[in-house]
Formats: sequence, structure tokens, C-alpha cells
Amino acid sequence: MVVSESKLRQLAQMVELNRQKIERLTLQTEKLGKISIEHQSVIEALSALEQKGTRQTLIPFGAGVQVEAEIDVEAGAIVDIGSGVQATRPMNEVSGLLLVRKEEIDALIAAMDEEKQESEDLVGALISQYEQMAKESM
Repeated sequence: MVVSESKLRQLAQMVELNRQKIERLTLQTEKLGKISIEHQSVIEALSALEQKGTRQTLIPFGAGVQVEAEIDVEAGAIVDIGSGVQATRPMNEVSGLLLVRKEEIDALIAAMDEEKQESEDLVGALISQYEQMAKESM
């Protein structure tokens, strides 16, 4: 059985496209993973503030400069509620909002990991098919 070069080229292109897709998914899941970690850190910080009430802290400005501040938990926190709109909300509400966002991000990461695994499986199958067809054409 003779396999056409165009069919082999087509398989090679499909492998390359799926490898690029895997790379994109990997980069996106890494970015989302960092965002998820950031959300978790903020949730933990807000929880600590809620437990201790008013608290002295340092606010980093950058270039090694920090400013001392006193945080009043009763005042709440300012949070982006979407479309660049910010509102003051009670600390526990902000923690709940961040927890929901984190869960959504983690679910998205899981879905992307599943898609990545499917693409990796497809690449393996395409490579096997390519190798088999290449053998048959010899």
C-alpha cells in the first residue's frame, strides 16, 4: 500500500497544531494557577484580619518602601465587582466573593488540563498513525 506524501504532510501538520495548542494551554494554566494562588493568599489575609479586628500592618509601595497603616475590619474592603467598578464590601463578603472566583478559576484549570490531556493523547495517536503510514510507504 502506497501512502501519499500529502497525507503524511497533513498528519505532521495536525501533530504540530496540537503541540502548539498544548503549549498555549500550558501557558494559560500556569497563569491561572498563579492567579488562584494569589486569591488564596488574599482569602487567608482577610481571614486573619477578621479574627484580629483592627490591626497594624505595612503596605508596600515598591522600591523597598512600606507605609505603616492601621486596618479597621469594620470598614470593610474595596473590591472590583466587575467592569472596573469598585465597591466597599464587608470583609467576610469579600472573602466569599474571592472564594467563588478561586473555585471558578480552579474549575477552569481542571477543564484546560483535561483538554490538554486529550490533545496529548491525540498527538500520540497521530504520531503512531504517521509512523505506521511511513513504514507502509517504504
